[in-house]
Amino acid sequence: MQKYVTGLNMTVALPDILSSDGQNVYMRSLPFDLKGVRQRVAYLDVTKQQGEGVHLFSPTGFLDDAWWHRSYWVWGRSMASGAGGYYLAGRVAPAGRMLALGEASVYGFGRKPKYFKWTTPIEYHLFRTSKELPTPEKPPRSIGGSCVAVENTASLNPAGKPLTVEAWVKAADGNGVVLARGGPAHGYALYLKDGKPQFAIRVSDEMHAVGAEQSVVGEWVHLAGVLTADKELQVYVNGKLAGSTEAAGFIASDPAQAMEIGSDEGGAVGDYDSPFGLKGLIDEVRVYHAALSAADIQKHYASPQETAATDTALVLYYSFDKGDAADDSGNKNDGTLYGAQPANGKFGGAMKFRGAKRRRMRTLPFVVKYDWSQDIPLQVRAMLLAGKTLFIAGPPDVVDEEEAYKNLSDAEIQAKLNEQVAALKGEEGALLWAVSTSDGETLAKYQLESVPVFDGMAAANGRLYLSTKDGKVLCFAGQ
Repeated sequence: MQKYVTGLNMTVALPDILSSDGQNVYMRSLPFDLKGVRQRVAYLDVTKQQGEGVHLFSPTGFLDDAWWHRSYWVWGRSMASGAGGYYLAGRVAPAGRMLALGEASVYGFGRKPKYFKWTTPIEYHLFRTSKELPTPEKPPRSIGGSCVAVENTASLNPAGKPLTVEAWVKAADGNGVVLARGGPAHGYALYLKDGKPQFAIRVSDEMHAVGAEQSVVGEWVHLAGVLTADKELQVYVNGKLAGSTEAAGFIASDPAQAMEIGSDEGGAVGDYDSPFGLKGLIDEVRVYHAALSAADIQKHYASPQETAATDTALVLYYSFDKGDAADDSGNKNDGTLYGAQPANGKFGGAMKFRGAKRRRMRTLPFVVKYDWSQDIPLQVRAMLLAGKTLFIAGPPDVVDEEEAYKNLSDAEIQAKLNEQVAALKGEEGALLWAVSTSDGETLAKYQLESVPVFDGMAAANGRLYLSTKDGKVLCFAGQ
């Protein structure tokens, strides 16, 4: 199943409380047909929420009551992971700490729209929205400048192997990434810094790098970075060894972040700030899962036309001669162009990169529309839809997180935060509200001695049942 990993997103394997819509059985976001056959295995892009298989799920499981800020329930088909992905599902599909489903509507308690982003404070609301999902346009890949992006594949896994990276480069200025794969934990990168070639690897968060002394700006140069079988880092310029140093070992794990040529769009591998885009031309890119000898590298520099594209250790080769990023190594590691333009190269075609200093973060427009939204003074830990009434219960919410974040050292804020901690522990009791489904107006309020067990509410035969953390089951009935 490892081959289905996409960045930090993996196919579902952990069990959970199962659910069904009569057509499929769902384990978190993973659908099975009624014979138990997976309907898909690979990760589904977070923008593709519409279609068959829309259902209610929790990416961390229906029993997860931790309220980790990177997780929430979703009415949709997919959830993204990571610091830049966890909030995206909530921008394109109904989402919240808890959700309840009606015939045509989704009711929820979740973060307000402006908090579906990287944020420290979070404020919540109670809402109703349609079960019909909007159709957002997937934005172009967010990049800091221009690059050739290459998806992760099994053939590009460098873990535990010697390594060679080669390219012809004509840089217009002295800083930028030629090729990078991985990030701050594991990976490798060939780049220029202050005009000088550098080759770096990451081994379990530790960076090792070697650099050349000569500047190579403004002219075509052949660059090569090598990690030898003896765990030595080498950098070559125009076929000659220009620097070497010891490394701690081979790259320990397959890097989660994919490969880019012309910039490093993820976390930085080397001693630079991402995206560290190169301004200039790149041609004849080759990656080997082997350490080429000094004689091989000299030959590739002196007689590039004789360089075999069929070497079994060659896992990626871009000539750029056809104006695209087709992989001529036979491994089908084709790249995608983002802002890179075909140009005349050292041999045939090349790619021209425009460089970059700042990253533009990938964003999705917030497209969920609410029929109504209400601020409420409680943290909803149990929710139930019964006819035209929405029942909610939970401890009091006494802190404005925006105010607390701005004035954290204030004594009054600290007192409020302590009060909130006590409330979440159940020391302040709980609130039980009945809310109208038509407009969100409060119909009735009740004080409880104990907070509800997470998702611990049920209804049957005109009665409401609530499990509480003090070990009781409460039964309520109308007049």
